[in-house]
Amino acid sequence: MSILTSENKRYISSCEFKITSRKDKNFLFNIDDITQFLINNYQNNVYYRNNKKSAYRVLKAKVIADKYLVIFMQYANKAASDPAFANTINGKSRIIKKSNDEGVACSGHLVINIKDNDPLMKNQFKASFEDIQGLSRNMVCCLLNHILSKLKVQDPKDTQKTHTPYVELTYYASNTFEEQLENGKIESIIAYKENISHSCILDDNNDNIEYKEIHKLEFKTPLKQQLSSPFDLIKKVLGISKELGFNKIKITHESEKKQQSANYSMDAQEPSIDEVIKDMRLAPFISKEPITLTNSLSMCECKWSSELIREMIQRL
Repeated sequence: MSILTSENKRYISSCEFKITSRKDKNFLFNIDDITQFLINNYQNNVYYRNNKKSAYRVLKAKVIADKYLVIFMQYANKAASDPAFANTINGKSRIIKKSNDEGVACSGHLVINIKDNDPLMKNQFKASFEDIQGLSRNMVCCLLNHILSKLKVQDPKDTQKTHTPYVELTYYASNTFEEQLENGKIESIIAYKENISHSCILDDNNDNIEYKEIHKLEFKTPLKQQLSSPFDLIKKVLGISKELGFNKIKITHESEKKQQSANYSMDAQEPSIDEVIKDMRLAPFISKEPITLTNSLSMCECKWSSELIREMIQRL
């Protein structure tokens, strides 16, 4: 897990944090009450999966500057392989054995602006999310909903009805692909395809092991300069990719010395590349922004990173 993450680099995404009631989507929660309940109860709540082999928990939750709710989370997986290290000079390797109750772990941050919400968009707030393998948006929401499931809010219009908050975290896209590519330059374009296969080793027992095979096709961009018509290049790339069976591309774009990347999945049923380009121009550019840190940050920390939190707050 940690081999994919640099100690001095993290990726963050702009998101929308939304709170609703399953009983009434128009019911309004008080964000201050939800925040306080979370802060008071996170220590006593662990969200388990896979027969308690996977554990998700909040390590710390606090409001900063009376405005930003910072949530620091941890994921641990007992079923994951013991972490291994190898000497880059002589190739000698060593494995660190886990204790019985330990699991390979990672930690991540979520920052929510709980004050500057749009009055017309009730119970919706801007958030900055650290995108890290193991702590996906979906699992973060599962963890928070597990903690908040014990909060019951009385409906003021119906004494027989109470509401439990249900949170969702969705990526926020400020630009379409076309708007994003108007300025700056395309740094790289990579096409991907995935094959889901089954092993044959255990077929005698009618027990299949499913695994995923990922192929990558990387395209060289012309001289790294700004393109007058970037979609002409993308159209050629899509044509080659689709012909070779690739169904997803990742575009890394640079503007004002800031790199962002976004994925676009191609529908195998699209009649032509022109139709794909037409759809892609209007598709949201959902990006992950790399943050380079002064201080190194391991994959799993027991304390949150003030430096990373400051960077995340600046983007809210």
